[in-house]
Amino acid sequence: MKKDKQAITFVFVSGRKDKYYRNNYEALDFFYTLPFYDNNDFELNIIEFKTGEILKKNFTYYSDRVFNKFLSLPFYMHKIVSTENHKILKKSDHVFLISESAAFSLLPLLLLVKMFKKTNFHLFAMGLFSKKVRYSILRPLHFLMIKLLILSLDNLFFLGKGELEFAKSKNRFSKKLHFVPFSIDTSFWSINSDTDFQKRKKIIFVGNDSNRDFIMVKEIAKIMSDINFLVVSKNSLFSNLNLKNVEILGNGWGSEELSDYDLKKLYLESFLTIIPLKSTYQPSGQSVALQSMSLGTPVMISKTSGFWDDSSFFDNENIFFIEEEEVNAWVNKILKVYKDFKLLETVSNNAKHKVINDYNLHKFDEKIKKITGLG
Repeated sequence: MKKDKQAITFVFVSGRKDKYYRNNYEALDFFYTLPFYDNNDFELNIIEFKTGEILKKNFTYYSDRVFNKFLSLPFYMHKIVSTENHKILKKSDHVFLISESAAFSLLPLLLLVKMFKKTNFHLFAMGLFSKKVRYSILRPLHFLMIKLLILSLDNLFFLGKGELEFAKSKNRFSKKLHFVPFSIDTSFWSINSDTDFQKRKKIIFVGNDSNRDFIMVKEIAKIMSDINFLVVSKNSLFSNLNLKNVEILGNGWGSEELSDYDLKKLYLESFLTIIPLKSTYQPSGQSVALQSMSLGTPVMISKTSGFWDDSSFFDNENIFFIEEEEVNAWVNKILKVYKDFKLLETVSNNAKHKVINDYNLHKFDEKIKKITGLG
């Protein structure tokens, strides 16, 4: 007998399930396409890592430690492998794995389910092929485990073109690899009024992930002492930073203390968002850049090999690129655009138009459904 509804399961590391079911959220950015399946046409399930409770130090716990240390891969099986989750996966028609941590941690169950049922597994890849291998002698095993994961998947969605091309060069499963750029909740990250750059006096930096160049942010602010900077980050480098022109919000974006509404207000107080990055294939700074652009605050970002889509963004047109990894390149570019209100306005309008039209969650969902056949 055929089921009336398809069962869709989303697997997150943490911080989504309770917020979603309690409607305790503001922007929907990091729920990916989940809200589009929360209707009468689908049966929706959410799986997350266990947190805030004592986890038994069983076989999977010690296996995780070995895999993490020697294979340099994010295994946390003891937090998610269970009979209950196995049952959910077995009855699912499509499973969306949000991050490699979720995928590797469920790998034993993915392989087990695949043996008996045609469940479609999809992974949103975020640095899968750019992880540093601790022991070079074990590099072949590291990539063998990645290939085993890919074999168990039906689709890998890459958020950046650079990482996608790098992934294609590393394996023969290119038909499974797709570029689907990260998108945001443009209905939340929006403003009705025009942007008045003459009233905005701050430069904002937002971010916590390891691909941000925190040292560069510090050096820029130190040199440009006449401009006010707002740093929204939990990184320890800023904890003892004593510069009069720098305000530190050390609780960081994503914490309970700083909401999406708070961050939105901070973007709107700034004439420029800066995103200095380390050189990597992994896309970084996407969400911050898109949020800022959608609100009309121009973005200045490092042009790395991991930039998500250099066919859609152009220097001095809808973004500001920095190609040199030198503080002077940043300082000179900032001074060039500072108080050039016409240029700021042009880049602001073009960027806002680009993001609202091409990087909204509805477009994101359409792309995913076309690839998975769920449309």
